Amino acid sequence: MKKIIYSFAVLAGLTSATAQTTVFDVISGSPDHTILETALIQEGLDVVLDDATADYTVFAPDDAAFANLLAELGISASDLLASPELDQILLYHVLGAEVMSTSLTNAVFVPTAQGDSVFVSLLTGGAFIDQAQVTAPDLPADNGVVHVVNDVMFPQNSLVDVAVSGGFSILTQAVVTAELAPALIDPLVEYTVFAPTDAAFTNLLGELGITATDLLNDPDLDQILLYHVLGSEVMSTDLSNGIFVPTLQGDSTFVSVLTSGAYVDQAMVSTPDVDADNGVVHVVNDVILPQNSLVDVAVTNGFSILTQAVIAAELAPALIDPLVDYTVFAPTDAAFTALLSELGITATDLLNDPDLDQILLYHVLGSEVFSTDLTNGVFVPTLQGDSTFVSLITAGAYVDQAMVSLADVDADNGVVHVLDDVILPQNSLVDVAVSNGFTVLTQAVVAAELAPVLTDPLAEYTVFAPTDAAFTAFLAANGLTAADLLASPDLASILLHHVVAGTVMSTDLTNGPVTTANGTDVVVDLSMGVMIDNATVIAADVDADNGVVHAIDDVLVLPASSINENELNVSVYPNPFTELIRIEAEGNHSVIIRDAAGRVVLQEVMTNGTINVNDLAKGMYLLNVPSLKLAKTIVKQ
Repeated sequence: MKKIIYSFAVLAGLTSATAQTTVFDVISGSPDHTILETALIQEGLDVVLDDATADYTVFAPDDAAFANLLAELGISASDLLASPELDQILLYHVLGAEVMSTSLTNAVFVPTAQGDSVFVSLLTGGAFIDQAQVTAPDLPADNGVVHVVNDVMFPQNSLVDVAVSGGFSILTQAVVTAELAPALIDPLVEYTVFAPTDAAFTNLLGELGITATDLLNDPDLDQILLYHVLGSEVMSTDLSNGIFVPTLQGDSTFVSVLTSGAYVDQAMVSTPDVDADNGVVHVVNDVILPQNSLVDVAVTNGFSILTQAVIAAELAPALIDPLVDYTVFAPTDAAFTALLSELGITATDLLNDPDLDQILLYHVLGSEVFSTDLTNGVFVPTLQGDSTFVSLITAGAYVDQAMVSLADVDADNGVVHVLDDVILPQNSLVDVAVSNGFTVLTQAVVAAELAPVLTDPLAEYTVFAPTDAAFTAFLAANGLTAADLLASPDLASILLHHVVAGTVMSTDLTNGPVTTANGTDVVVDLSMGVMIDNATVIAADVDADNGVVHAIDDVLVLPASSINENELNVSVYPNPFTELIRIEAEGNHSVIIRDAAGRVVLQEVMTNGTINVNDLAKGMYLLNVPSLKLAKTIVKQ
């Protein structure tokens, strides 16, 4: 029988040894370490730990720790004692030298008598050995010291081991600094870690203009790291394309399984399925950051078709990048549905279109542009390569033919402007006018608020386009300046008098009158070349994707009127409208409303200055009142 000479201590029910007390005596004398004592005796390790000539450090799990373990594993104490690996588990709790708590060093591996090493973490909440917290340190014995721990540790290749052995030095430092190592070592919990390489962290630091020390001192460091961790083991073959996956940080990261590989937010998985005993590591080439990205905004605001399209076109990683700012003109589902109907295709057809990425990129600017930064009458370059045309008109802001129905929806990596139509990359009639030097005509189209109509990719027009020289001669003949022309209330009527619905090539022209988008007629005369009223076509068939331009050498004059004669400035309101349009004019007048394709959709005599337009679909229209010489762009909401 052993001689035990000690006095009982209150702390944790353990003993404070006096003379010739071994580390095993400390354990066997504790009423809270009965399971550990039984296990040590069964494996013959009591004799080892009784050796007075040796020095040991024992991390001693108490009975509560073992009870938690048994509950987690769903086994009994007898099952544990029958485990063939019990001796290895016990030896993993023993160091071959005396190490007092004051000698423990943070973030180091310490070799155990079992052969593997435990990881030491000195945290705000105390000292941890692997995942186990030291609850009662430095219980002395003549042959070493006992530290009571609140969990049973297991020899394993943990996620922290994988990070260290894989050379993830910055990630490891960050995990240690954020005091997350014990959680990532827990042998009874499985995690998935998206592990940025040192190069990924170096790129992040360079982009942010900070040092590694700045990063490690960031109060949000733990949140950044936890955003890289899933609460279960997810192998690469379990990743699904186009889904949000919840992280331990609380937000969700977006998974894209693309032709080029798997992505988590903007970061590509460069090495998948690095195995750990308590989870799996997927190496990523970028640091991901918790944020409300442009993709998050699209999903949370119900842009389902746009989101599906972004996923199908494999653009999600780019639009999630937290270090790049974009502007997205986002068509609603209704806008996409209208486009599909016009084209006679299905959503599946659209998603399978080989040009889908180009269509979507035409909706994206390469910087953050708020609505207050938009300028009227300018082309704005898109990521697709072509430029979209911005119009700030009475009815609102337009991008090509699409109205901005909701501006400045904020995202952490840019801004979203909601559109009521899908815009398409094209060489529109406005592009043709600008690129071919029709400066005055372009200014007039902008001033008359007709640019959205003439950029509509699903409508076709023929434009008889006066050259700058033609406008100069016209202004001189009428004693006007360009400013007078642009300010004229007749401007829209004059311009629409030069526009015919549909694409009419020069070879399709025939002698006789042609009705214009203004409701007035021009006369085609082919007897000597091609004449349109008083003007000669000097350059025919200049092609546009939504029509054709014929350059003419004179301005076509409205019948029985001129700019000087019309001094009426008739108000049309509300605009945009919903059910009624009011026109401030006395008497009854015939009103013609055409859709964006130039088709007459309503023609009636207004009563008491009011027109009922409740049956019109949402969109842009041309309102024409010939007797008032009134032509105006109107919008149904």
